[in-house]
Amino acid sequence: MEVFEDAHFVRLRCSVRRRQYLAADDDGRRVCLSGQRGAHNTVWAVEHVVEGDVLDAGPGPFVRFRGAYGRYLVATDLQARAGPSHGVTAEQRDATYYPTPPGWAWQAFRRRECFLLRNGTGRYLRANGRYLRWRTAITVAGDNASSMMQWAVEIVPPRLGRPTLIDPPAQVIIHRHFLVSFSARSLALRYDSLHILAGCRRR
Repeated sequence: MEVFEDAHFVRLRCSVRRRQYLAADDDGRRVCLSGQRGAHNTVWAVEHVVEGDVLDAGPGPFVRFRGAYGRYLVATDLQARAGPSHGVTAEQRDATYYPTPPGWAWQAFRRRECFLLRNGTGRYLRANGRYLRWRTAITVAGDNASSMMQWAVEIVPPRLGRPTLIDPPAQVIIHRHFLVSFSARSLALRYDSLHILAGCRRR
């Protein structure tokens, strides 16, 4: 766990899909892989858990990862659709429990140049899509044999401003393209009404 000792913020990069990072989805619930390294949702705050504050877990130390939307990386009890059949989904959740549930607490174990991230339940954080590249789901599985469970930890230095969101979410683009003023909308509706009325009179 020495990798997190002096870390306040980190990026977690998949060692197999080398340009893909663990990201908090902007729906505030899902966790996925993202190729946008400079986006703020690929940065995770590291919170150290006090020894003994993880429920029914083995010896620490443990950390929690808080995402860009203020929610925490957790392993759920829901069976995952991707990855091994014994895997569960990873999600973002609010910190509403004390002591910390074991699925919320994480430890790092070095494997060659990377790290395995194991939570208090004994499962490991896993990327997907080694061959099916469109699969970006993140799961948590019980064995640590797959290289898809190896993560490179990149320390992010603290900064005053939030990193720029390189590729804005789809809903932002939609709002930007279809934002219409009230007066323009009124004229459009008035034009449509007159056009329909004229058509009826011709008939």
